[in-house]
Amino acid sequence: MPLVDYECTECPHVIEDVVYLQREEQAAHLECPVCDGVAVKKFPLIARTSHSWGDTNSYYDRGLGAVVENRQHRDRLCKQKGLVPLDDMPSHHWEDATAAKVKRVEKRQELTDRYTAALKKHNGDKIKAIPEALPARECLSGAINDIWED
Repeated sequence: MPLVDYECTECPHVIEDVVYLQREEQAAHLECPVCDGVAVKKFPLIARTSHSWGDTNSYYDRGLGAVVENRQHRDRLCKQKGLVPLDDMPSHHWEDATAAKVKRVEKRQELTDRYTAALKKHNGDKIKAIPEALPARECLSGAINDIWED
């Protein structure tokens, strides 16, 4: 439902009137509630830009390696490069991906600490430290491989 502005001819008061679709005609003038003068319909001014609303400044996007004119241009560049804009990702994508990476890093640190402790226990003998820190069952199951993938 569009709004129509009416400006009073006797005072600076402006009235906004909602135009319902059922109404066929809009009133040419209304009575001003402030001074009881005549308020006449103002012609609406529509802003026109060469870009989308608010997208008037270009910027260099380091991730894309290009100057981006507006959002549509950024989306086209992403599509050309086979990328998905972050706005189009699920709402918790970034947080979930970061949490998963933190978990992998913690597991790597735990594995490194286990190996370091086994190495100290066996006085630097790697042949004895490796089987203790990296049991065959864990290595063959692929559990250790998962923590090294980024």
